[in-house]
Amino acid sequence: MKLENVCKNYSLNKNDITVLKNINVEFENNKFYAIMGRSGSGKTTLVNILGLLDTVSSGKYILNDIDVTNIMSEQKSKIISENIGFVFQSFYLNNNLSALENVILPLYINKKIKSSERKVLATKMLSKFNLENRINHKPKELSGGEQQRVAIARALINNPKIIIADEPTGNLDSQSEKEVFDILKQISKENKIVIVVSHNPIVKEYADVVLEINDGELYEIK
Repeated sequence: MKLENVCKNYSLNKNDITVLKNINVEFENNKFYAIMGRSGSGKTTLVNILGLLDTVSSGKYILNDIDVTNIMSEQKSKIISENIGFVFQSFYLNNNLSALENVILPLYINKKIKSSERKVLATKMLSKFNLENRINHKPKELSGGEQQRVAIARALINNPKIIIADEPTGNLDSQSEKEVFDILKQISKENKIVIVVSHNPIVKEYADVVLEINDGELYEIK
């Protein structure tokens, strides 16, 4: 996947504000990418574009050798569900559902998976993250680290090629933080692209490539 000469502008009070300036970057399989930068630098805008949650003002976004820059909305949801998994600082788990039920949710829109297979697949995914004894627990009965592992399991359940994690350890203690970064690092070695936005300098220890945004411009610093 790659961005070519991508710019993003917003209008505010009839004034144009440039958030991203001529972004050129390519992301490769089997790599962990860290995107860093101060608040307001354009990090969130960049990952929203990569996740097809936002559009570019100019330039191109190529995903799986397909130009998705101006992809129609009816096609966009299919591309997202098949290619991209999201992990956020706030876990966005449904508090009324168990860990297992939360992980199953994305499978309901995956027509390739039979209904009889959903529970088996979700159980295996939770076991991968050492949560086999917590599958029937609701989020409020789990620690922050366990909730984030459930969120990662949910992001991976449809086997996406790309994982985008926006401040995934922002609400975690140091031990849980390490566990989550270890998991994301391992995922990156499974023929996937892992992109992590973080203020935490520890992420540099895990990243194969460190990118920094400053005033809308992107630089590779590692």
